[in-house]
Amino acid sequence: MFLPKFILFILATVLMLIFCFAPILTCVHAGQLENISDTMSRLKREVLANHTIQFTTPSGVGAGETITITFPSAFDMNSIDYTDIDLEDDGVDLDLAASATGTTWGVNVTGQVITFTNGSTPVASSSVLKIEIGTNALYQHIGDRQIINPSIEGTQIINIGGTFGDSGSLAVVILDDDQVIVTAQVEPMLTFSISPLATSTLLGGANSASTDTIKQASTTSIPFGVQIINQGTILGQQITVTTNAGNGYIATLQQNQDLTSGPNHIDPFIGTNASPQKWEDSTHPDGTTANINTGWFGYTTSDETLSTGTPGRFGTGADAADYWAGFTMSNTPYEIAFNDTSVNNETTNIGFKLEVNGYQPPGNYGGTILTYICTALY
Repeated sequence: MFLPKFILFILATVLMLIFCFAPILTCVHAGQLENISDTMSRLKREVLANHTIQFTTPSGVGAGETITITFPSAFDMNSIDYTDIDLEDDGVDLDLAASATGTTWGVNVTGQVITFTNGSTPVASSSVLKIEIGTNALYQHIGDRQIINPSIEGTQIINIGGTFGDSGSLAVVILDDDQVIVTAQVEPMLTFSISPLATSTLLGGANSASTDTIKQASTTSIPFGVQIINQGTILGQQITVTTNAGNGYIATLQQNQDLTSGPNHIDPFIGTNASPQKWEDSTHPDGTTANINTGWFGYTTSDETLSTGTPGRFGTGADAADYWAGFTMSNTPYEIAFNDTSVNNETTNIGFKLEVNGYQPPGNYGGTILTYICTALY
């Protein structure tokens, strides 16, 4: 039996329309969300965690449309509400309330589903939306509740949907424990070294240097050599300190005895550690009785921040190390360097000066031993 031609024509026309408009019908399907992620503050089971969910919406969100975030039943939503949630559109915070009104979005939490309802301001297509849930919500309110992670380990799927048309899902993993304990032990450390100071380094100020003889010290000796009457001789050493002590360090210097030659001796310089004095071209040993201020031996330091007395008493700036002190008492430590915090290769210049006048008895003077002591302050 053959169908009439007009019926065949109608059938052919319908089929042609279906095939022609099929692409148009498929293009109105919901879009797939892009770049979906959820950064959690903790992955350990049964602990509180913040969530930062982010995605790109190809379609945008129209006025009155909704976005839903559905958590698996294993998560405890812990009575969170809109005050524990922030929503951003391309980095701009949006106002939230319990219900939508005007430009304010409404947020409702029912069971495992968080529903965002847009007010009157559409979200453009290809916008990046970020949702912060927990104590990381700081825009209008400071969040004080967090979602509780599931009690079992494994992968959990969070679904995103709503009437805005796009949809997607993401996976998060729950661990038995997400933290490791890191420990380390740092040993106390102190290094101290002594080195000769270059003769080009100025000690004692410009006035002193113009009339003094500058000689080279070594690490273990201060050889003043043959003296010229009423002309000082200066030698220097540099100390270097490294310590991790939280309160820094203190360095002191002491001598065992005055320089002697038989029954004769050379006195300490008239300045003291507490009150150093300048020792320049106008200041010379002024004694006229042998062994009584007919010769002086003293020291200085470039440290401008000593811990006792006046911190910069040995001179500061251009006058650094321009004031001198004598070892007024034997076997007594005198402060020469200090810092109240940890240091790395901190250097201090220490100067030594000797001068005699015409009343100082001749001889080979010696017997003086200087002792450095450096103490870390933990």
